[in-house]
Amino acid sequence: MLKRKKSSEKTGSGRNRWGRKGSPEHQQAVEHQAERLRQSGNYDQINKEYLINTPEGARRYRLVDLAGLNQGVLQLIIEVGVGDGEGKPPKYTQEAMEDVEKATGIRALFIAYKRRKKK
Repeated sequence: MLKRKKSSEKTGSGRNRWGRKGSPEHQQAVEHQAERLRQSGNYDQINKEYLINTPEGARRYRLVDLAGLNQGVLQLIIEVGVGDGEGKPPKYTQEAMEDVEKATGIRALFIAYKRRKKK
């Protein structure tokens, strides 16, 4: 008989148990960056979880953490996450950023709110 895992147990699938918006720490980091963008006054609109169609990408669309728009035109894309020891994004985030750049012509900015320790 197969034993069911509790929802609190890690499944090993790589899925984030907090859902697509990320951990509370990630959400706080996104909100902090959104507030910085609002204070800058450079964008009319700051959107969280902004959907970008990526027809040429590995997936049909990507949700970026933050998007800065002026008069409805996308100007800035920010991805927030855990970086490696040097603060660089993990491979899956790099792939998403490449898909977004191909679709929009805008290179996403990655902001590491913490760094993974080297093994």
